Amino acid sequence: MGGVSEAITMRIALDSPLKAQVRWCLRGTSGPCRTCGKCLYKELIQAAVERRPMDTPITADRPVARKWQEPPPYGGQEMIEYGCARVPGIEKTPFARAAGYLGATEESTGWLDHCYRPAIEEIPEPWRERAERFMAENVGFMDEAQARRVETWGGAA
Repeated sequence: MGGVSEAITMRIALDSPLKAQVRWCLRGTSGPCRTCGKCLYKELIQAAVERRPMDTPITADRPVARKWQEPPPYGGQEMIEYGCARVPGIEKTPFARAAGYLGATEESTGWLDHCYRPAIEEIPEPWRERAERFMAENVGFMDEAQARRVETWGGAA
């Protein structure tokens, strides 16, 4: 979304007047099912954004948590790192082993708290100026080192 991470997208959505409409689980009928892998992943991100312990019935021995018990790489690894660095009590969650493997810190994941400025140019002209202003006022832009992190993510730095 406009050059920001899933964590910032979630923060923006949760701070919105449309918060009650925020939904990611396609299984649950009156809210998230809380048992699928997507719910587990999104709970990690939401708990990180809200700086609180995770609230999930899923344990590390459940099949939907199996991949987080193995060494990386992981799909969405940057968000797993972000969550592991910010969720209090991560060592008591299905992400405990991933946290150990990754060793992420708030400093190493700080780039995910800012907007990647070149992405603003991808926003269609009618909305670009408004989006850029919103990002400047509410999120902030990455510095050069953080932008380089985006540009080299997954490859040699």
